Amino acid sequence: MTTDAAPPSLAALARTFLRLGCTSFGGPTAHIGYLRQEWVVRRSAVAAERFDALVALCQLLPGPASSQLVYALGRELGGTRGAWIASACFTLPSALLMTAAALPMVRQWIDAPAVRSWRHGLLVAASAVVAHAVIGMARSLGRSTTRWSIAAAAFVMLMSVRSPGWQPLVIALGALGGLLLEPRTGGESPKARPTLPRHAVALLASVPLLLIVLPMVTRLSGLTPLGWCERFFRAGALVFGGGHVVLPLLRHAVVDSGALDGEHFLTGYGLAQLVPGPLFTFAAWLGTAITPAPWSSLGGLGAMLALFLPGWLLVAGALPLWSTIHTLPRARRAASGAGAAVVGLLAATLVGPVAQESMHGATDLLLALVATALLVRGRLPMVAVVLATAVAAGGLSR
Repeated sequence: MTTDAAPPSLAALARTFLRLGCTSFGGPTAHIGYLRQEWVVRRSAVAAERFDALVALCQLLPGPASSQLVYALGRELGGTRGAWIASACFTLPSALLMTAAALPMVRQWIDAPAVRSWRHGLLVAASAVVAHAVIGMARSLGRSTTRWSIAAAAFVMLMSVRSPGWQPLVIALGALGGLLLEPRTGGESPKARPTLPRHAVALLASVPLLLIVLPMVTRLSGLTPLGWCERFFRAGALVFGGGHVVLPLLRHAVVDSGALDGEHFLTGYGLAQLVPGPLFTFAAWLGTAITPAPWSSLGGLGAMLALFLPGWLLVAGALPLWSTIHTLPRARRAASGAGAAVVGLLAATLVGPVAQESMHGATDLLLALVATALLVRGRLPMVAVVLATAVAAGGLSR
């Protein structure tokens, strides 16, 4: 559900997502904040309720939630072409940086003290972006005791278990709570049944089918590049809870197999924290590092596409069903509960891993609070606030 604002052209969509791909620092949760600020607050191109429903869907599916949200927003604003344009433009800057960084001469620069301090400053700025997203989405809960209770319960559960793998279950429980506890509206029809187009069924079925077929084809063909694509595809298909959760699967694929040593793996992971855009582009660094010259860049591209592909296929298949059932009263109550659970999820992420990784003292906390206040007031562009906070935090951390 878009708003009354005129939808952007495909060229404008490409420019906006390319800019977001160049400036969205801080990881998946921060990306949700950037996307919400751009399309809900600044442009009013997507209704807040619809945005929250798309966030809930992407959190429920395996794969990189923020990249799936980019695909969903692109489709909402520009159809199928808009979805792929948005995904390509948002991913390209980070992919190019990570591929270039796998070159030996660049690796030495990554661990320089100045770069490490900048990285810390960007994490402080990202915590403000996440806080701003939590505040904005919390406002959408209104005065509903049910939605606030679901958000609080989700926050307590995720703070207790501290495992991203629990996120889909918590959101599902939130949806169940919304279905059972939200007030009923008139006109509910128990006979209404959503239909799923055949192409959507094919997209959803393609992921488990490829998980079965790819290993068989790899063994029969003996092709090493196809084997690597199969490993990265499997990692992308089995991960819940965001980009960081895929790291153990990637480590098993490239380090435990002996293709790359642990030190180089961690170096690439550190760089993935520094560059903007999705963390899954870490696969571009890995693919480039393990592929012999002169095919290194192609290896990086193949590894990255294989890691992203399951998430893109799943969200492309799930969106038609989600769009249909979201119009049904019962589904709207469930989506309301799921959206409230997402607020609790984001708050737990802010208090948990985001704060732990970025807050190294009272100065960092003060800078994050000031940046959050500036973002809430909305008088300065988000990019300006993020860059100013990063410079200040990076300079003070030296």
